[in-house]
Amino acid sequence: GFTSKRAAASAAQKKIERALERVNAGESFADVARGMSDDSSASRGGDLGCAQKGKMVKPFEDAMLSTEEGKVSGIVQTEYGFHILK
Repeated sequence: GFTSKRAAASAAQKKIERALERVNAGESFADVARGMSDDSSASRGGDLGCAQKGKMVKPFEDAMLSTEEGKVSGIVQTEYGFHILK
């Protein structure tokens, strides 16, 4: 129901906030992704491979294009959940 979706979104947001805190504190992006990511990229340390312009949902692509190479984005929310990009 609606309440469980809201609770799940709140828990996911708290989890991504903890992940970003760990990365910003100097922990390896790949290590944090391996331990906290809920998608198939977790086993690859968050590596999604080569992402082409026009192939990702807009908020994700916007963050991808505006984050300086080698830097970490802020938290990005899409219809698929919350993300941090590097």
